Amino acid sequence: MLLCWLGAAAAAASGAPARTLRFEQLSVEHGLAQESILSIAQDGDGFMWFGSQAGLSRFGGYRVTTYRNNVADPRSLANNWVRVLHVDSAGCLWIGTDGGLDRFDPATRSFVHFQPNEPGMRGNGNRHIHALLSDGEQGLWIATSDGLQHFDMVSGVFKIWHRVAGDAASLANDQVHALALDAGKRLWVGTAAGLDSMAPGATGFEHHALAAGGAKRNTVHALLIDAERTLWIGSLAGLERWKLAGGPTARQLLGPAEGIAHGDVSVLFQDGDATVWAGSTNYGLFRWLAHERRFANFRHQAPDRHSLADNRVASLFRDRVGTFWVGTWHAGVSRVDLDSGGFARIVKVADDATTLSDNKVRAIADAGAGKLWLGTNDGLNRFDPASGVSEVYRHAPDNPNSLSDSQVNALALDQNGALWAGGRAGITRFDAASGRFTRRLLANGDPDSNTIRGMLVDHENRLWITSRGGLHRLDLATGALTTFRHDPANRASLADNSARPLLEDRRGQLWVGTFDGLDLFDRRSGTFRHFRHDPLDPASLSHDEVHYLLEARNGVLWVGTAVGLNKMIVGLDGRISFERHTFADGLADDAVAAMLEADDGKLWISTNTGLSRFSPQAGLWRNYSAADGTIEGAYFDASALKARDGTLYFGGFNGITAFNPRAIHDNLIAPRAVITGFQVFNQPIEQVHPGLLQGPIEHASTITLSAADSVFSLEFSALHYAAPQRNRFAYQLVGFDQDWVATDASKRFATYTNLDAGHYTFRVKAANKDGVWSPVGATLSITILPPFWQRWWMRALMLLLALGGAFGAFRFRERALRQQQALLEQQVQARTAEIGQQNALLLYQKRELETRRIEAESQRFDAEQRRHDAERQTEEVERQRQNVELAHRNISILSEIGREMTATLDMETIMDSAYRHVQHLMATSGFCIGIHREEARLLEFPFAIDAGVRAPPYSCTLSMPLGDPSVPDQLAIWCLMQRRAVFINDQDTELARYLDAPASGVEAVGAATSAAAASIMVVPLTVKQRVMGVLCVHSADKHAYRQVHLDMLAALAAHAAVALDNASAYRQLGDMEQQMRRNTEQLALANRALQDNDESLRLAKQKAEDATRQKSQFLASMSHEMRTPLAGVIGMLGFALRDTRLRQGTREQILRGQANAQSLLVILNDLLDFSKIEAGKVTVEHIDFALAATLDNVDSLFEDQAVAHSVDFDVNLAPDLPRFV
Repeated sequence: MLLCWLGAAAAAASGAPARTLRFEQLSVEHGLAQESILSIAQDGDGFMWFGSQAGLSRFGGYRVTTYRNNVADPRSLANNWVRVLHVDSAGCLWIGTDGGLDRFDPATRSFVHFQPNEPGMRGNGNRHIHALLSDGEQGLWIATSDGLQHFDMVSGVFKIWHRVAGDAASLANDQVHALALDAGKRLWVGTAAGLDSMAPGATGFEHHALAAGGAKRNTVHALLIDAERTLWIGSLAGLERWKLAGGPTARQLLGPAEGIAHGDVSVLFQDGDATVWAGSTNYGLFRWLAHERRFANFRHQAPDRHSLADNRVASLFRDRVGTFWVGTWHAGVSRVDLDSGGFARIVKVADDATTLSDNKVRAIADAGAGKLWLGTNDGLNRFDPASGVSEVYRHAPDNPNSLSDSQVNALALDQNGALWAGGRAGITRFDAASGRFTRRLLANGDPDSNTIRGMLVDHENRLWITSRGGLHRLDLATGALTTFRHDPANRASLADNSARPLLEDRRGQLWVGTFDGLDLFDRRSGTFRHFRHDPLDPASLSHDEVHYLLEARNGVLWVGTAVGLNKMIVGLDGRISFERHTFADGLADDAVAAMLEADDGKLWISTNTGLSRFSPQAGLWRNYSAADGTIEGAYFDASALKARDGTLYFGGFNGITAFNPRAIHDNLIAPRAVITGFQVFNQPIEQVHPGLLQGPIEHASTITLSAADSVFSLEFSALHYAAPQRNRFAYQLVGFDQDWVATDASKRFATYTNLDAGHYTFRVKAANKDGVWSPVGATLSITILPPFWQRWWMRALMLLLALGGAFGAFRFRERALRQQQALLEQQVQARTAEIGQQNALLLYQKRELETRRIEAESQRFDAEQRRHDAERQTEEVERQRQNVELAHRNISILSEIGREMTATLDMETIMDSAYRHVQHLMATSGFCIGIHREEARLLEFPFAIDAGVRAPPYSCTLSMPLGDPSVPDQLAIWCLMQRRAVFINDQDTELARYLDAPASGVEAVGAATSAAAASIMVVPLTVKQRVMGVLCVHSADKHAYRQVHLDMLAALAAHAAVALDNASAYRQLGDMEQQMRRNTEQLALANRALQDNDESLRLAKQKAEDATRQKSQFLASMSHEMRTPLAGVIGMLGFALRDTRLRQGTREQILRGQANAQSLLVILNDLLDFSKIEAGKVTVEHIDFALAATLDNVDSLFEDQAVAHSVDFDVNLAPDLPRFV
C-alpha cells in the first residue's frame, strides 16, 4: 500500500498512521547525466554530487552541471562510469570510477588522477573502484575489482592486497565490493566470496562464515556498522546483522518475518537520526523500525508520481539539511525532506483490494478499536489505520440487506453503537453483530429528501438528518419521522431545504447549516432563528452557504462557509455577531470544508487548496499543501474526525490526510546562501576577465571592476534541497540599495548598471520553505575603479597645468585688457544674446540626454532578457548533445544485440535474448512476440512474459473485428494489419487513436498479460517488406516510454525479425527434409499395400466367378425341377375349368389360381434368363407390355392376403392410362 508506515512507538500503539514519504524526482529531464545514479555525496560547500554511468553531475538546487571524460583533456574525469563518491574531512570530493581514483579541484574545476604503480599489473581491474572509505586519519581504503587498496593522501603511496592461492591469510576474493570500519579500527571487507576482516596493524585477513545460502549469500555488496556497533551485511541473498560485541548467537538473518524480502541488498546507509536504510535491486527502499524490530517498505506506485521513482535502488544519502536522497538504476534520484512534515496520506492503491475502495472520502466516523468508518463514492469502508487494511461494504441490487447506495455521504453512531449511513437512497442502519443493513426512505418518490447530506445523534438518542429536501428527525425508539421544510409563507421555518452540517452545542441547542444561512432550532416551538450574510454589516455571517460547524472547548462556535471562517460572538445583551477570517487574513482558501480543534486549542481547517492551522489567541496562520505531504486537491465538506488519541483525519477528493498535530514540525535548518554566478554585460566574468577570479565565484570574497564594466549581474542560490522552488531570498548592495530586496526562487539574480566608482558590498540571505532565514548570508566586496581622468595623479597634473595656464593668461590678459576694454561694452550685449541661445541649447541637450538614458535603460532590460534566452538555448543545446551521445551509445548496444541474436538459429534463444535486452533497455512489465501464420489467419504468441513469469503459448484469430471487447491482442493485430507501430503512454486516453472502442473492457495488449498496461509499444517484425509478426512491450506505469524507447525497440525488432526469419527458414528446411523422408516411407508402404490389395482383388474375383457358376447351376436345376410340377398344376386347373357345374365363385378362385401359377412360371423363366444374361448368352430386347393386365395380376396375388389381414387393397387405374407401355 502507498501508506508505507514509518510509525513512532506512540503512533503504533494507538493504531494511528505515521507519516508517509512524499518524494520529489530529479531525472535526466532536469539535467542529470544519466538515469542510473550509482553514488551520491555532498561536498564541503553544500553542493550535491551524483555519479552515474555517463559522468558526474553537480546540483545546486536549480541547475545541474555535468563533468565527463574528454580524451583530449588530461585533467578531465578519468572515466564516465562513476561508482562511488566520498567527501573527506577537509570537504574534498573523491571520485571512484572505472578508470581509477580522482579528486575534484574546485579552483580549476578539473580532476587530479591517482593510480597505483603496481609491478606486473594484471589488467585494469584495480582501476574499477567499488567503494571508498576513510581510515580515520589521512588515508583512504579502496575496494576494486582486483583487490583491496590503501591510499595515503599525504604521500600519495598505494598499498595493495590480493587473493594469493595457498595463503589462508590473503583476501577471500579479489572482487571487493564493500568496506566498513568499526570503532576498534578493524576493517571489514565484503567480497564476491564472503566476508573478511583485518585487525589494526595486521597484514593478513580473517575469514568469517555467513549464513547458509551458497554463492549468493557469499556475494557481499553492502556493509554498515551502525551506532550500536551492529554490523549489517547485504548480499545477493538478502540481509543479516551481527552484534560485534557478541558471539555467533548474536547473529540474525533477516527475511520476510522482518519485512524484507530475500534478494539482492545493494546498499546500506545510516542517517543522522541513527536510522538504518537498505536499498534493494528489486524491492525498493527499506527503513528499519528499531522499536518494532521490522522494516517498512517503500516502492514505486505507478499512479503516484510522488512515490519512489524506481524499485531498483543503487545509492542512499542524507544531506546536512535533512533531505534524504535515493538513487535508482533507471529513473534518476528521489528526494524527501525528513526534517519537516509529519502528515500521512491514506489512498486507494490500484490492484490492491485491501486498500480503500475509492479515493473520494465523503464522511468519517469512529468504528472503535482504533478503526474508522469511511463513507466513499464506492462503498462503506471499515479501515484499520495501523495495518492499512480496509473491509468494504457495497450496495447489492439483489440483496435487500445490503447498503441502500454505494455512495455514502454521511455517517453517525447512535447511543446503542449502531452505525447509520446516508447516501442517495435514504438511510441505512448497520448491525455489526449480524452484518446486515436495514434500509429506510425518508420520503417515497422524493429524491431530494432521500439524498442525505448530514446526520447527528443528539443527547436524547434521536437521529437528525439533513438532505436536499429539508431537516428530518427520526425517533430511534418509536421509528417516528418528522420533517421540517422551508415555507416561504413562514419566516420562522427552515431557511432553505438544502441543508448540510448539524451541531448540538453543550447547552443542547441544535444548529443547522443551510445554503441560505445558519439556523438555530427551537425544540419547544419547532421554529428556526436565522443568521445570514448582510453586505452592509461586517459583523454578519461572511456567506450564506454554511459548510461546517464546530464548538471549541471554550464554548466558542465556529462557522465555516463558502467564503471564510466565522467566529460567533455573543454580546452581554445576547446579541450575536460574527468575526470573519478569510484568504486575505491568511486562510489557505476562502472555501472552508471542515475544521477540528487540536488538543492545544489550535484549529485545523480543510479547504479547497489544502490545510490551515489557526491559533485563535495569537491570530497566527500556517498553511500546508500537498508539497508538505498532505493529499492533493480539495477536501469534502464535513468529512473530518478527531480520533480518541488526538489524530485528525480530513477526507478529500484524493484520499485522507491524517496526522497528530504534535507530530507536525517544520524544517528548522536554515539554508546556506551562495553566490553562484557573476556576469558583466551578460557574459561570465571568467570570459570577460580571465584570471580575475582565483577560484570559483562561490569562494570569492572580493572582485574589482573597471569603469567600463558598467553593467553586471550576480546569481545566487540556497543549498537547501527540501523544496528548492519554495526557497526565498533577500539581497542588498550596500552603498546603493537602501534596503533589502525580496525575491523568490524564480528570480535568483540581481543586476546593477552605471554605478559610481567606489566600494560596495553585495550580500544575500535565504529562507527555506518553512520560512527559516539564514543568520549569515553570502557576501562579496565589489570595487569599481574610477575612469583615468578621476585618478589622483591625473587630478594633480591637471592642477599644475591649470596654475601655469592661469599665470600666463593673467599676463596676457593684462596686456590685452586695455585693448579689450573698448570693445567690451559692445560685446556685452551680443554676448548676452549668445548666452541665451546657449542656455536654450543646453536645455535641449538635457532633454535629449534624458531620452537617451531611457532608451539605454530599455536596451539594458532587452539585453538582460536576451541573456536569459541565451542561457535557455545553451541548456537546450546541452540536452540535445546528451541525447546524441545517448543515441550513439544505444546504436552501439543495438549493434551488439543484433550480432548476438543473428548468431543463433534457435527461435527460443532469439526470443529470450530479445526479452533480456528489452528488459535492460526500458521499463518492462510485460513482453511478447507474435508470429503471423498467413495460411491459418492466426497470430501465434509462442513467447510471452508477464511480471517476469513465462506465460503458456497462445494464439488469436485475425478475422475478429477490432473494437470488440472479447477480442484479445487488438493492438498487436492492429500493428500487424496496418504495418505500423503502436506507441501509447496512457491507455485510458490514447487507445482511441488505434481502436474505435472505449479503453475499458478492451483487451488491448494480450491474453498473456495480467498486469494493467498503462504504457504500450507494439512494433512490426518486418523482413523484406513482409510483416512476419509483432513485438509487444508494456509497462504498468503511465508515461513510461519516450520516442527514444520506440526507436530502440524498432531497431531491436528489425534484428529480431532477421534472426527469427533465418531461424524459421532453417526450421522449415529441416521440416521439409523430414517431410520428404516421411513421404518416401509412406510411398513404400503404399506400394506394398497396393500389391497386397491386388492379390486380395484377384482372390475375390476368383471367388465371385465360382459363386456365379454355382448360382447358375443351381438356378438351372431348380427351375427345371419347379417348372415340371407347376405345369401339372396349370393343366389340372385347366381341366377343372372345363366342368360346367362349377359355381361362379369357385370358378373365379380356380381362374385366380391358374393366373398365379402362370405368373410364377414367368418368374422362373425370368430367373433362367438372368442366368443367361450374366453368362453373356442372351440379347435383351425392349417390347411393349400391357400395364393394366400386369397390375390386375398384382392385385389378384395380394387380394387374399389383404382380406386375411382386414386391409383394403385396391388398384385404381387412371382413365387415360395407355394400354401398352
